[in-house]
Amino acid sequence: NDGIFSHTSDEYNLQIKLLTDKFDCVITNPPYINSAYMNDDLKEFVSKNYPNTKSDLFAAFMERVPELTKENGYMGFVTPFVWMFIKSHEWLREYMLKNTTITNLVQLEYNAFGPAVVPVCSFTLKKGFFENEEGKYIKLSEFRGVENQPIKTLEAINGCVSYLFNIKQSEFLKIPAKPIIYWFSNKIINGFQNDLFNNVPIYTGMATSDNGKFLRFWQEVVFSQIKFNSKSVQDTFGEIKWFPYNKGGSVRKWYGNLDYLVNFQNDGYEIKEEVNRKYPYLKGNTGFYIRYQEHYFKKGLTWSAITSSSFTTRIHPEYSIFSNAGFVAIPS
Repeated sequence: NDGIFSHTSDEYNLQIKLLTDKFDCVITNPPYINSAYMNDDLKEFVSKNYPNTKSDLFAAFMERVPELTKENGYMGFVTPFVWMFIKSHEWLREYMLKNTTITNLVQLEYNAFGPAVVPVCSFTLKKGFFENEEGKYIKLSEFRGVENQPIKTLEAINGCVSYLFNIKQSEFLKIPAKPIIYWFSNKIINGFQNDLFNNVPIYTGMATSDNGKFLRFWQEVVFSQIKFNSKSVQDTFGEIKWFPYNKGGSVRKWYGNLDYLVNFQNDGYEIKEEVNRKYPYLKGNTGFYIRYQEHYFKKGLTWSAITSSSFTTRIHPEYSIFSNAGFVAIPS
């Protein structure tokens, strides 16, 4: 019995040491679990100790790991990439941007792990904020399939490709809500410093999950099946199936790039069904794809999310829905 007790005590002391020491390098693929699915003990612990990141256990790990890391030490993560963009993780983004430095990040395509269709990224951080250090970002979202992920990553590491981006993370602090939009040009990011973007809320819209299924060009749809006077999502209920859709597009001033229609009949019922079918781990939370519905069909200014040319804005008509490829500024 003494031997068993001693062995258990040694293991216990080792765990204490691992959780209280600081390390040169910490690597983790933390558990992903929304607070709604935590048991009572875990929910109480996370709420008490990590109130700013309690919404998901992976986020609490992202707050905790820098505390375990020595100054100038390195951290490696594989996590869902939702922390980079959505409003509920704004505190976490600011914390990471001010206390660590992103050295490398790979945003993987949803099918990067074969049968497990998950929106994840892999990234490394350096403990401490190094203002002049550029991070390297690889965007693999256009390369479908598990077999393409390592191939395209190595191509980006070894050469100059369009999906490799270098940017100082201090640039993200200039953007409202501080999203990790690493593919934005410096001109666009600096535009957020003017009075317009400091005073007018900015939104990113819907991703359909299958553009080939849910989008059409205007000339492909019978005119009587297009609705032009919607003022809110409530106006989508009925027999009309197609609605104007602002999907970004090439550089153009003042007006235009209104080439698409989206099937958003009955509050986007078919799109939401597709999202739930493809991504069951979202547990019915389609808001990750269909964002800011309360601002659909409102007038504002829009611009394309990605451009290699100058920053230009144009009118976003009040009868339109906006996509994740066309950001919209809508006055309150």
